[in-house]
Amino acid sequence: MIQRINLIEKQALSFTYERLLQICMVVVLINVLLVGFQFLRIYRLSPQIESTREELAVEETTHAELTKQPQQKRKKKTVDAGQYQILYDKLEALPKWSMLLRVVSNKLPNSVWLSNFKSLGLILPPATDPKDPQPVVTPPGMRVEITGTGSDIKAIAEFMAALEKTQEFANLVLINTQKSETSYQYTLQGEVGGDYVK
Repeated sequence: MIQRINLIEKQALSFTYERLLQICMVVVLINVLLVGFQFLRIYRLSPQIESTREELAVEETTHAELTKQPQQKRKKKTVDAGQYQILYDKLEALPKWSMLLRVVSNKLPNSVWLSNFKSLGLILPPATDPKDPQPVVTPPGMRVEITGTGSDIKAIAEFMAALEKTQEFANLVLINTQKSETSYQYTLQGEVGGDYVK
């Protein structure tokens, strides 16, 4: 006669509530030990973490000081010869070409190129009234001419509008355009002031 064997009822594989409770307690104990070990590592490393934070704050402060560009007032240079001081002051009041070229090149669209940038002469400020107790001294301005090439008229107009929005250029006029086979030649004229026209 064949007898059925119930494997769950065998003594070696029997699960009681007590055995399940013991397994759960072991799992909880292992988790508590792992968490405690992590807290112990953090506690042991906390002085090193704090010193690293302080070093990082010092480095960030140093980096900020090194990268910022302080606005230093330029000291006015003086020359010993009396009449030459006036000429020197006027020349110092004129815009710097490198700065103007940087402004122009930053505003160039991808389809517009610059071929020439020149001065057409000074624009002298109006004469001041000698009776005025506090005359407003305006540095002389300068007329400039910008020539170049553009792929189309729209790109040239965008370039002209972008220059008009800067504080360096004013009263820009497109005085000439010539169409070639693949592009347009353009000529712009405008004004640049010593302390800027706007």
